[in-house]
Amino acid sequence: MSIDKDPAVALVFGNALPKPGDNYEAALQKIQSGVEAKAKKEGSAAPSQPAFSNARGDWYEILLAAELWNESLRRKDVLCVLLPNKASLPFHKIYGGESAKALDKLFAVLGESGVTLLASNPDFLIIRPDKAILNALPGPVARLDIKSIEQLRDAYNKLRGKCSYDMIVAGLGIKTSNRPDRRQQLVQEECVLKAIAAHFQTRFWDPNYRVRYVAATLEAGDADIEALKTAATHTIVSVNMPVEPAVDALIGVIKPSDVTKIFDAVLKKRRS
Repeated sequence: MSIDKDPAVALVFGNALPKPGDNYEAALQKIQSGVEAKAKKEGSAAPSQPAFSNARGDWYEILLAAELWNESLRRKDVLCVLLPNKASLPFHKIYGGESAKALDKLFAVLGESGVTLLASNPDFLIIRPDKAILNALPGPVARLDIKSIEQLRDAYNKLRGKCSYDMIVAGLGIKTSNRPDRRQQLVQEECVLKAIAAHFQTRFWDPNYRVRYVAATLEAGDADIEALKTAATHTIVSVNMPVEPAVDALIGVIKPSDVTKIFDAVLKKRRS
């Protein structure tokens, strides 16, 4: 039995967001308990534990999306936007103008050789929005009812075709755990995002342009930290490029107030 994931979140947090000091693990368990209680009340079978395990990542993502959105609007210097899956919108479709033309040319050249850049979208993109984008944004969310969740899921449409390459600051991956396959997904997403950034460096003669990729998780063990030190592949092919890790930071986001750590990691000054 599958779970309607957004209605499950709205069932529990439709009237208020988790408080800044609340524990996300407890919030996820609260959503599961709410789904089980609703099934019992309706006389239907509760979803299986594997179904709940599958839903946890989506629940965690939307809980964080609300906090990241509100913190972005408070800060106004960067904007963190939830992305849909690649089938709905490959993330490069947010580029417009000369940046979009440069990517179209890149993909055309790759296509002539039967090659592509294949990866899932980052869960979020962090950008430096211009005034036009800021003025078009809806306001903060105070609850996670269905309308507010749809607002968060639809926000990327405000960016579609409107971003220059240098507005993109970072990608953000969200995981409730970091099993080996999850780690590899993070690294793969990073490789494509940073390779595209490196292409823009060359096309626009902008050697100082960089993007970061960070990961937020409920669990961050030593094995995860070690695995994510993997080098960003594009940085080992030229002596003119400083070597970078695939994932710049793995951040434990255990409670809502921890989202500020994500912005700190993304915006900290790079070593020269």
